Amino acid sequence: MSPRRRRRKSDDDLLVALGGLVVVGLMLVKVGQWVWSHWWVLVVLGLLALLALAGWAYRQVDQMRSAQLRVGA
Repeated sequence: MSPRRRRRKSDDDLLVALGGLVVVGLMLVKVGQWVWSHWWVLVVLGLLALLALAGWAYRQVDQMRSAQLRVGA
């Protein structure tokens, strides 16, 4: 493959990468606009995440207590 051919492929790869970045940037802007107008969805998701975290922590504490009882018995 000649150096000229390699350079073209490299340029093509760069253009594809830049095009991909532009598309991702536009998608992030659209998602940001949607989230800004539907902020309450983030609040609901945050509350659900807190409930899941509380459930996980409760389960971990319960397992530790069970393990301590088994060791103590």
